[in-house]
Amino acid sequence: MNDLDKAFSEVSRRVEVLRKMSYNSHQHLCVRVGGCAGELGIAPELVIKVLKLFERWGIVRLTTWRFDAFREVDYREWCSDDFFYNPHDSCYVRLSLA
Repeated sequence: MNDLDKAFSEVSRRVEVLRKMSYNSHQHLCVRVGGCAGELGIAPELVIKVLKLFERWGIVRLTTWRFDAFREVDYREWCSDDFFYNPHDSCYVRLSLA
């Protein structure tokens, strides 16, 4: 299995966890790109690439907290790789079903 396949498999696994938690539509999982990549032994850019794909395909919604906005913002509002390393939210990205 190549590194991109590892990232795809891990994000898919997390989406399945969300689907099983779907009794509450406000459920989300917090993901740190660096931590996830480290666990898989792959580059963080690959995890970001797969998360962006799932978001673009309408499978997940990606959000993070911005203190300067006083609210959660989604990836479409803050379309930058800085989104995935947001210090205002301890570098967490909130993953929820779209």
